[in-house]
Amino acid sequence: MALLRVKAGAKTAAAGALRRRLLLTPGSGLAWRLATDIPVGPSAAMAHVRAVCDPAAPHLSIRTVGAARHDQGHLEDAEALYRRALILDPRDIETAVNRAAVLNDLGRADHIRAAIERALSIAPSHARGRGLRGWDRLRRRDWAGIDDYGARWLEVEADSRARALGAPLWDGAPVGKLALHGQFGIGDEILFGSIIGEAVSRAESVVVEADARLVSLFQRAYPNTLIVPRRDRVDSHLRGVDAQASTAYLPALLRRDPSMFPDDGGYLKADPERVAYWTAQFAGLGPRPHVGVAWRGGVKRTGDAKSTTIEALSPVLRAAMPGGTVISLQYGEDPRERAAALDAGAWIPHPNPSADLRDDMETLAAQIEALDAVVSISGINAHMTGALGRPGVVILPECPLWFWFAHGDRTPFYQSLRLTRKTSGDLPANLAGTIRDLLI
Repeated sequence: MALLRVKAGAKTAAAGALRRRLLLTPGSGLAWRLATDIPVGPSAAMAHVRAVCDPAAPHLSIRTVGAARHDQGHLEDAEALYRRALILDPRDIETAVNRAAVLNDLGRADHIRAAIERALSIAPSHARGRGLRGWDRLRRRDWAGIDDYGARWLEVEADSRARALGAPLWDGAPVGKLALHGQFGIGDEILFGSIIGEAVSRAESVVVEADARLVSLFQRAYPNTLIVPRRDRVDSHLRGVDAQASTAYLPALLRRDPSMFPDDGGYLKADPERVAYWTAQFAGLGPRPHVGVAWRGGVKRTGDAKSTTIEALSPVLRAAMPGGTVISLQYGEDPRERAAALDAGAWIPHPNPSADLRDDMETLAAQIEALDAVVSISGINAHMTGALGRPGVVILPECPLWFWFAHGDRTPFYQSLRLTRKTSGDLPANLAGTIRDLLI
């Protein structure tokens, strides 16, 4: 009855019949397919979720649920849904690009390139598709991909900060007032924040909108530049600018090949009084060397691939430094994980004396400055260590983010770090030796 009324164009009358159908047969895929178009109580998002259970689910429901599962970190589900949506509409460019992106998140290096090329065969100039191709080429240290990488910002998205600022994209030329804004995550903001100084040299004035946790650190690094915290509304200092850019776009302008990276020892500076405090605190925990350790990522989409466990790290740390003191830098540490590792006989790091490093970047910076070295997965701790110019070893997944690259033991962004790489999900075979060499 509901279907007949929909076909007759009587959606209001259909809603009542559809509610009755869903009460009687709540598992009906057909009914939920109709509910994606007819308001019957549950949200449209829930209707789409229920609709995909139907083998004849509409393309819109499949791609919508696929994107939701992707955002939630359910990558295998998302990839399967994207494939299903592309069977129904092989010319759906957004879903084709989303599938390439989820394959990237899954670390399927052997499939990413084909998925990107399939997407760009539909729309060769698609900005996000070109951005992914540039990302993939740069990860392989092919700097010819830098223009594709930069294409990601040529198309202003509806909900982007660029649209909110209402200024043209900066082209790298001398400019009056320039606005820069962080993007993607706090680790990326730290990474690309290293290029702010060169942007400042090309503008009469610069205002940088950053994660509130980084404002004081950035202000210390760039004392003649205004740093403001990012809020939902646009700060008054960001209005009336002549040009704008995401700091993540700056490599396309100012780091077009490895020769354009300065040879320096980091750009952030920890607060000296805090460093002195934490140096004394760590001295009370045990003898040097003092090594900070972090083993788990917090982002659902990529955290599992790059994370490890205390138990896996324990024998490596024992082999690398039979003396010394290991201190946790892991934010959001799970006490149950620590207890299980202890029961298993693992050599576990000292709990961090600070409550939650994730919300206090000044404390994290001071602690890292006070340590002799850091061993970390490719998360905030790795970024902070490199940005401070401190010694560190980074444990990378097999398909890392582009700026960690697919091979090699160095990145030009952080010259104090040594990169190691997992193999088939296992910790790098050379990890203990790399840590030992760093401490000599």
